[in-house]
Amino acid sequence: MSKTEFLYVKPKNEDSKEIFDYLMFGLHSCKVMERNNGLLYLESISKNYNFYVNESDDPNWEFIK
Repeated sequence: MSKTEFLYVKPKNEDSKEIFDYLMFGLHSCKVMERNNGLLYLESISKNYNFYVNESDDPNWEFIK
């Protein structure tokens, strides 16, 4: 059984900021549900929002430490 992976994201624009504030409740932590050819499928820690994000240079989200 593999260890659950979590990443932390920050919104880059107004649309993603609204999602971050209202669906993700301002929580940066996301569970990695799937990795496929540079595309990640994430589930917010609130479990209210699932989304795809590019591992590099995503237009809506950036990864933070």
